[in-house]
Amino acid sequence: MEDIKNKEWRTRLRFLVDLLFSATMTIMILGLEIPDLEQNLEKEQILDFAAAQIPKMGIYMITFVMISIYWLKHLEHFGNIMVVNTTFIWLELLFLLFLVILPFWNGYMTVFPEIYQFKILYSLNVFLVGIFSWLSLKYATHNHRLVNPELPNATILTLKKQAITEPTLAIIAIFAGLIKPFLWDLTFLSVPVFFALRKKISRIPYISKITGNIFKPKPPKT
Repeated sequence: MEDIKNKEWRTRLRFLVDLLFSATMTIMILGLEIPDLEQNLEKEQILDFAAAQIPKMGIYMITFVMISIYWLKHLEHFGNIMVVNTTFIWLELLFLLFLVILPFWNGYMTVFPEIYQFKILYSLNVFLVGIFSWLSLKYATHNHRLVNPELPNATILTLKKQAITEPTLAIIAIFAGLIKPFLWDLTFLSVPVFFALRKKISRIPYISKITGNIFKPKPPKT
């Protein structure tokens, strides 16, 4: 029964995570506008309206890329999680809590791009998403609590270092933007660059490459 419970909890948590990730990505597009087709707009008016959407599209793309990177990293992290327990689930729920708030600040930035305080709050939100992602990973890998015992310690250390990248850049973006506003955007645009370069530095193996999915984990302590 313990094995059945562990399998069900892990499956349902994975389903919830994917569902909220997809919902968060979808909600953001609602912040973009299209012209009222019932109005007789001149060509210049349509072009002006479209030009006004470009900054909003840029903010949307930054947020979409951020969420996509967190999703890809979650795939890697969760791919090494063999079983889950109550503490891990709560850490994941806190991670998801701050993830689904991102479209809220994304909406404020698209409407009021000149107010830097909203970018600070957005950065702090990204920081909290990353911190709880790191905490859940740290908890799961401590003494191989919820992960494959054959997962190398060097790989665990690499996972932790990579998990702290986005929250670190979020804090850097705050101070960079106080110097020059465009530096905030530039810092967040560097996130996918670091993400792309990480595999050049150190590749993360999945469970299937370590054990061939034949490892049967011990039930975790709840």
